[in-house]
Amino acid sequence: MLCVRKPLYTANQVMQKIRPELRPFVSAEIAVRKNHGSIKIAIEGVILKDSANELGDFLRDVSSFRASVWTLHMQKLYVISTRGLRQLVRLARRLRGRGCGLVIQSIHGNVYTTLQELKLLREFEWPERAGQKIICPPGRNFSNARYSFQREKRFFENDNAMK
Repeated sequence: MLCVRKPLYTANQVMQKIRPELRPFVSAEIAVRKNHGSIKIAIEGVILKDSANELGDFLRDVSSFRASVWTLHMQKLYVISTRGLRQLVRLARRLRGRGCGLVIQSIHGNVYTTLQELKLLREFEWPERAGQKIICPPGRNFSNARYSFQREKRFFENDNAMK
């Protein structure tokens, strides 16, 4: 098994010292057995701006491995920008093109709510409801905001046009 853990860029060093759990990290566990491989990707902290670009580079590198089972763990991911979500959607579509999906095994409530409001839940595969771990229930952070996601919706639709 190969394990890689990479800290991502963060512009706000002061905040990272005060709240180290917000520091962005991405990791991958790659296990290969005979004709079966699995890759577990975990994303933590707060993914914004440049860390989203680094996340995309990491996901592109990891996607070069061949595996039949891909899982994504986001229980320690508190916030992700639309740029970061775009990187995840690209990975999910790339894997779907190969005949396998990206299964979300665990997710923070804030991120789940964001995916739901942007209508991106269908881009990913979900385990049976009983096995799904939503760590924190969707709260007021995103769901009560009166915000138009039209600009973000066009952002993801333009991604389809670029293919």
